[in-house]
Amino acid sequence: MEIPVAWRKIDIIREARSTQVNFFDDDNHRQVLEEIFFLKRLQTIKEFFRLCGTFSKTLSGSSSLEDQNTVNGPVQIVNVKTLFRNSCFSEDQMAKPIKAFTADFVRQLLIGLPNQALGLTLCSFISALGVDIIAQVEAKDFGAESKVSVDDLCKKAVEHNIQVGKFSQLVMNRATVLASSYDTAWKKHDLVRRLETSISSCKTSLQRVQLHIAMFQWQHEDLLINRPQAMSVTPPRSAILTSMKKKLHALSQIETSIGTVQEKLAALEASIEQRLKWAGGANPALAPVLQDFEATIAERRNLVLKESQRANQVTFLCSNIIHFESLRTRTAEALSLDAALFELIKRCQQMCSFASQFNSSVSELELRLLQRVDTTLEHPIGSSEWLLSAHKQLTQDMSTQRAVQTEKEQQIETVCETIQSLVDSVKTVLTGHNRQLGDVKHLLKAMAKDEEAALADAEDIPYESSVRQFLAEYKSWQDNIQTVLFTLVQAMGQVRSQEHVEMLQEITPTLKELKTQSQSIYNNLVSFASPLVTDAANECSSPTSSASYQPSFAA
Repeated sequence: MEIPVAWRKIDIIREARSTQVNFFDDDNHRQVLEEIFFLKRLQTIKEFFRLCGTFSKTLSGSSSLEDQNTVNGPVQIVNVKTLFRNSCFSEDQMAKPIKAFTADFVRQLLIGLPNQALGLTLCSFISALGVDIIAQVEAKDFGAESKVSVDDLCKKAVEHNIQVGKFSQLVMNRATVLASSYDTAWKKHDLVRRLETSISSCKTSLQRVQLHIAMFQWQHEDLLINRPQAMSVTPPRSAILTSMKKKLHALSQIETSIGTVQEKLAALEASIEQRLKWAGGANPALAPVLQDFEATIAERRNLVLKESQRANQVTFLCSNIIHFESLRTRTAEALSLDAALFELIKRCQQMCSFASQFNSSVSELELRLLQRVDTTLEHPIGSSEWLLSAHKQLTQDMSTQRAVQTEKEQQIETVCETIQSLVDSVKTVLTGHNRQLGDVKHLLKAMAKDEEAALADAEDIPYESSVRQFLAEYKSWQDNIQTVLFTLVQAMGQVRSQEHVEMLQEITPTLKELKTQSQSIYNNLVSFASPLVTDAANECSSPTSSASYQPSFAA
């Protein structure tokens, strides 16, 4: 809109432009202002939520220390007043950052614009009524201020229209009365609007304060319930927890029934889907119906799954809340746990006092006694009743141990007799073995001498599977079996003791080695014998002249 320069000399427009801080003639200037106030708006939001966070910490019982600006000089380590200062805020204090931003925004961008717009509107109406504003401004000398009063222009516009006969003085008087009445009515309407806004704000503040009071009373109900003045918040927290328990129990039952219904519904859906597939095989036109049915079922299952997950989360959260509140407040369970804790602390104090007064020590035997005696006895430790109970229990334990010892001794006697019979059998077998081996022992020695002679003649005769290796293994086997028999005979003839047990434990590895050696000795001895059936070409051949040297008893 092009504004004539002469209009700027009118007082209302001139004063409005003088109070205006910024002008929006330049787009870059307007862009910079928008960015600046965007940052200020963010800063205001941050400050508001900081106050909300501080206030919420105060309401929850954990007073927060305000961020102190860095200053030079000593800083107090602990200041009780500082800890609780500025932690509670009123409505005006909470709205202070927003009011400051609004005031800055109005001062920088809005102030002067409404009066300027009003002045331009009046000038437009005056011009429309037939008064040449530019001629009036240029025709008169208004002094050094160079300002034109808008009131004079309005009077001239009215006088001019009355003179030309556009409206009469009666109409002018009625218009004046109507304008005055409209102004009075608008002021009353604006007062009502302001009062309604104030009432709404007060109701919101009251609701917020009531919530704060309810939270405080519910949080400290176990302390406030004992005061003579009744609590103002209804219902009490205990009633809410009871209702929550009932609804949680009902929700658990509903979840169980929903699971059963879902299983039945899944069976029906599978049956319907199968029938649609059968029908689709006969009629391909039903394929879209089957696809729509599958899509609907998949969507319904996803919805049921999400709702089930939400129900599980709600159930878990409510269970934790109920458990926490039941332990935090003065419920029967919490009181019993507190009593048990106090009793334990009392016993610890008594034990500490007893330990500080007496310097007597507990022997190893007494500790073993305490470990063996049942700790669930009702009598205090050290009393005559406790000693009688301990004596009775120890007597029963001794009788049990003696019975077990007698049974073990009988088992040991049986095992010893079995071992003695086995030793006698081994001796008999060993005697027969030595007598039978004596018949071939001189042959084995002769075969060993033949091998040594062949070695002397530089013949390549391996040591493995040779007679010399057999004689060495036989000597080791004979020493081991004599050691085992000697140890067993010596152990059987002594009184049972720890040394007796150690002797028997030492020969256990030797017995395992004897088993392997016995099998090797008898297998190798048989391998030295000549075959029962020989070839005619080899009947007169000497054992020592064969290509592969195989000594045998037939030689």
